[in-house]
Formats: sequence, structure tokens, C-alpha cells
Amino acid sequence: MSYQVIARKWRPGAFKEVVGQDHVVRTLSNAVNSGRIGHAFIFSGPRGVGKTTIARILAKCLNCAEGPTAEPCLKCSNCTGITGGSLVDVLEIDGASNNSVENVRELCESVRYAPASARYKIYIIDEVHMLSTSAFNALLKTLEEPPPHVVFIFATTEPQKIPLTIHSRCQRFDFRRIPLKQINSHLTAIAVKEGIEATPEAIFMISREADGSLRDAQSLLEQVISFSGNKLTEADIMDSLGLMDRGVIFELSGAVLGGDGAAALNMVEKIHEFGYDFKKVTAELLEHIRDLVVVKVSGPALLELPESEVERLTALAALAGLERLETLFGLFTGGYAEVARSTTPRFAFEMMLVRATLLEDLRPIGELIASLEKLGKGRGGRGTGSSGGERQLKRSSVSEVSRTPLYSSPVAPLDSSPKVSSDSSPVAPLDSSPKVSSDSSPVAPLDSSPKVSSDSSPVAPLDSSPKVSSDSSPVAPLDSSPKVS
Repeated sequence: MSYQVIARKWRPGAFKEVVGQDHVVRTLSNAVNSGRIGHAFIFSGPRGVGKTTIARILAKCLNCAEGPTAEPCLKCSNCTGITGGSLVDVLEIDGASNNSVENVRELCESVRYAPASARYKIYIIDEVHMLSTSAFNALLKTLEEPPPHVVFIFATTEPQKIPLTIHSRCQRFDFRRIPLKQINSHLTAIAVKEGIEATPEAIFMISREADGSLRDAQSLLEQVISFSGNKLTEADIMDSLGLMDRGVIFELSGAVLGGDGAAALNMVEKIHEFGYDFKKVTAELLEHIRDLVVVKVSGPALLELPESEVERLTALAALAGLERLETLFGLFTGGYAEVARSTTPRFAFEMMLVRATLLEDLRPIGELIASLEKLGKGRGGRGTGSSGGERQLKRSSVSEVSRTPLYSSPVAPLDSSPKVSSDSSPVAPLDSSPKVSSDSSPVAPLDSSPKVSSDSSPVAPLDSSPKVSSDSSPVAPLDSSPKVS
């Protein structure tokens, strides 16, 4: 028999073997046992979490010789045929390569025929969101009223691309990312069954890199085994998968929290020599700061990390306050965008670290306000009498100054009433009324109409040149300032 990779060899064949999708397993098991079997299902979720696997298990449950049952025998011809992909009544269709309306029309034509040997004719369409709009429309009528022997199962990673008219005709199940601890325990069990000696740290690194996908974790385990043989260590994982040592992140965060810019730049040099992606390093640093905040706020219970890392995180969290960690997270978030779009990501990463080392612990604003109030009370208590007298003296001085005239001579108020000099001679007002000088000399009028003085002498026309009276005394130009005789 040809070799099977780990992802196919250890693929679940029954509901009890499924990892991390208990809500889906429970619903489908109860539906099969109670006979409440829908005619169409949508399985949506991230890659590698069991959508197609559960679709095959459901097909076994419906077509098992002992069924319909939630626990297929896995021995009858229908169960083995579905496992091997040879049963003609269970069709797996790739939606990406069969996405035209003609393909869907052919499918609708074949739906009318009864199954050859099984109880149900089951159509599993993977990546169904790749179908065209016309193909979806051609499927609507068949999907709404299918024959009683037909079941449709649609699997997709992008359910938002499926029309609502399709959603309304199906039961939708949202698959979740598989928790890190469950992936870790499942890989450990596989390693034991395969006769592989692996350290807990090595298994954890693989589980962490899988990012919630069990299939990805199994593929990575296969790759590492091919690299290092039957003994897996943390160094083997880093070398084979090109991963960065977690200790680098701890040393980098220690330099930042300690304000040691030189040590931080030395770590950047090491990261550059290893060839790590600075964008990915920034993302890991962000996650690390988040872990420190979690430890600071609620303790390490919420973290899915090995005990060795939890101890180091607890020690680092004691070096900085919560406000400083929150500020660092905001700084690294902005730095991630700079590193991602920069043509020189190393330089952007270095400047981000230098800015981070310059940050100091921040005091809460409430504490600062309380300190300022305490300081103000202390100063007020030491000089209450003198300071009160000084303030009263200042207010008196200001009042006296405000009552003191600007000139020794009286000043005419700024209003529309005519102004009169000390010798009772008429003075030109500040409006359009005629102006008369004290010595009956001609004065320039305020507008273009001719003005006549007291002795009926002609008046010079209005222009910008200064006006001189008959006794050669200069006359002040016409402006908005008050006139004084």
C-alpha cells in the first residue's frame, strides 16, 4: 500500500474523532438520531478545521448499512466506499473548477435519478462561493424543492460571498478555529502512535504555528519528521520551519522595558543575520506585549503558553506599569504599519524600538491631579495672610489705574454730540454735521458737499493734503480720535 501523509492517515472517520467542533457534532448527531435530516447544509469556517471531513462523516451516517445512525460502522461497503472516494452516490465537486451555469444544470439533471446503491445521493460542493451568480440562480429551484433522496452539503471559507437566497434555503454551521491546547494534545497523541519522540516545546511550536488549523499542524509535523527523523527538538523545529527563537522576543522586550537602546539594536542585528521577516517579528512583539498586559490585568490563566514562558512573562510584567504597556502596544501597532509599507523595514523597525526605549512609566492622571492639589494646599497654608493682602493691594492698584485719565486735560467723549473747546468756539463733530474752527478759518469738510465757515468765506475742497487756517496755525487731520482744544 502506498504511503499516506499524516493529515490523510489520521483524518477523523466518525463524529467521536472530530477535534474542536463539538457544537457541530452534537447538532448533526441529534438530527440523524431523531430523523430530522435537512436537505441542504452550509459548512463555513477557516481552512483545515474539518468542514469537508464532517461532510464525509455525515454522508456515512446517512448511507451506512446500519443507519441512518450517528455512529457509522465504518466497515460496510458504503462506509468504505465513502472513505476511499469510490461510492458513486456521494459526489465531491470542486466549486472553483465547476463554477459555470452549464455545470450546475448538469448537476440538476442528475439529481432526478435515484441513488445506485446507497440510501441518499449526496452532493458535497467544496469552495461553493466560487460559483458564478448565474450558477447560483440555476441552483435555486432544485435547492428549494429537491427530491427526497438528495442532500446538498456546501463547504466554504467565505460565506459572505454566497447569495442570501442560497443561505435562506440551507442550514448553516459556523466552524471555529481549533484551540491551541487541543491541537497540542492531538499532535502529541499522533506522535506517540507514530513512534516519534518529541519534546513538549517542539510540539507547542508546531501547534502555535498552525494558527488554529489542525490540518496545517499535521502537515507541519510531517515536514519536521522528514527533516529530523524520529526525534524532534525545539532547534529542529526552528531550523526546518524557519521559525525565530522565542527567546529573542523575550530579550527584545526586556531591552525595551529596561530602556536599553543599545541592547535592542544588537538584537535587531541578530534578527537580520538570521533572515527573519521584520513584519512577522513586529507581529510577534505585539502579541508578546498583549500577553504582558493579560498577565498584568488578570494573571496567566488566560494564556495558552508553556509554563516556562509564563514564568518569564510574569517576571517581565513586573518591570513596567499597565499604562506603559498600553502605550507600547499602541506604539508597536503604528510601527507594524510602518514596517509593512517601508522599503527599508529594518530601519523602520529600529526606529520603532528606539522610540519604545525612550518611554518611561506613566503615572495615572488621577495621581498627578492629587499631587498638584496637595502641593497647592501646602503653598497656600504657608502664606495665607500675606498672599491675601497682596491680592487686595493688587486689586486696589488696578482700580486706581483704571480711574486715572490718560491726559491731564479733559477728553471729549466719543459720541455723536458736537464738541466745544474751552473758549466756546465750535468744534467739528465726528459725524456728517458741518465743522467750524475757533478762529473762523476754513476747514476741510467731511464729505463732498461745500461747507461754509462762520465768516462765510469759501471752503477748500476735500482732499488728502493737510489743511491750514488763515493765521497759518496747523490743524489736526480728520481721524476718529477725540478732539481737544
